Amino acid sequence: MKKLIIISLFAGIFLSGCITAKKFKTIVNDRTTITVKSDSSSYSDNFIKIKVSDAILTQFSETQVKKTGSYFVPAILYWGWNHAFICNMQSDFAVNNFTKTIKAKAHEYNAKQIFQDKTLEIEIEKLPLQFIYRDYGHIIYYIYGYSYIYNEYIKMLDNSEMIVKYSIIKNNEIQKTDSLKINFNTAASNPAYSTKKLINTFIDNLTTDCNHVSGWILERIIDDL
Repeated sequence: MKKLIIISLFAGIFLSGCITAKKFKTIVNDRTTITVKSDSSSYSDNFIKIKVSDAILTQFSETQVKKTGSYFVPAILYWGWNHAFICNMQSDFAVNNFTKTIKAKAHEYNAKQIFQDKTLEIEIEKLPLQFIYRDYGHIIYYIYGYSYIYNEYIKMLDNSEMIVKYSIIKNNEIQKTDSLKINFNTAASNPAYSTKKLINTFIDNLTTDCNHVSGWILERIIDDL
């Protein structure tokens, strides 16, 4: 019985271990910081010009992590916990991925020949840069054992989306302008992961989704020509 209690306590400590906001921010920054930075507010390459709205640059100039709604209850027969962070990821990482994808797709589609004497201007008005991390569960101890519920996940906040406004210009006159909006439901969840691996998996998933959407945006603009 004593051995079982000791094992149960170790299980409770392991399952309810939480990451600090400072450590969480460090992991996100290590994964998303761009080594070489240029002017993040704009990008220009021949016929394509990309600009980021001032609102994004101001709100998401750096990674911010805020703890919300956390508790830990280490009672004798019950352990319960719920740790949650809301993270604002700095914008350079997403903007850099967006720009690289647009450049790659433009080359793949030979877009310069398609646009000919036109210029494409894209302004990023909103990016999916806010997500929530949650680690929750409980352990109930019995005379001959224990049972537990445990989950750890990361997902985008509600209404996470990418919004871009584009204009097709010829001879300094706008021939067409429109905006595109795409919702994001990126998530990652696996209790077997370490928290660091879970964060990296989520950012990998988000990068894949953003790259896919960026390519779709250029395809859509070309189709509208």
